[in-house]
Amino acid sequence: MDAMNDLWPENMAAWTLFHQVACRFSVDFHATPPMLAAVLRECDAEESLELLQRLSVIYDTVYPPPPKKTN
Repeated sequence: MDAMNDLWPENMAAWTLFHQVACRFSVDFHATPPMLAAVLRECDAEESLELLQRLSVIYDTVYPPPPKKTN
């Protein structure tokens, strides 16, 4: 919790949104795309790209891509 309290406001907002759209309920009921679309409609293009970048960093941290197989 201390780490969360030290986040910049825009990073805290991204983490909060990530937890809302990536929770099991949202994923199981396919609510993530419409929820994210509704949030992005409220943003201008620059804000949308910035938010998507923040969400991408969080996603890659929480759910890292699988290691690439070498043949």
